Amino acid sequence: MTSHLSKLLPVLAAAITLSACASLETSHPKSEQLSLIHPGLTQNEVRDLAGSPGNVTANSRRHETLWVYSFTDLWGYQSEFDVTFGANGLVTNTFANRDDY
Repeated sequence: MTSHLSKLLPVLAAAITLSACASLETSHPKSEQLSLIHPGLTQNEVRDLAGSPGNVTANSRRHETLWVYSFTDLWGYQSEFDVTFGANGLVTNTFANRDDY
């Protein structure tokens, strides 16, 4: 019995580890969700609409924060959606761009 258990434990541990890693992946928002983001929204409102961004960059000189989302556009192309927040924490600008291949 110990022999079977010693063979099963590493397999079970690997399965649990892989499933935990899969749950850590960030899901990409849909273009319909991103289209609802507009100037004046707070960071919490944007997070509620699109989830956590894949990348966050701060520009201390301009007192802005940029949130970057990866998504698939309506034609199936990988794209990027940028949300700029001003010093007051509200959306000031959005921009969508198709990734280059």
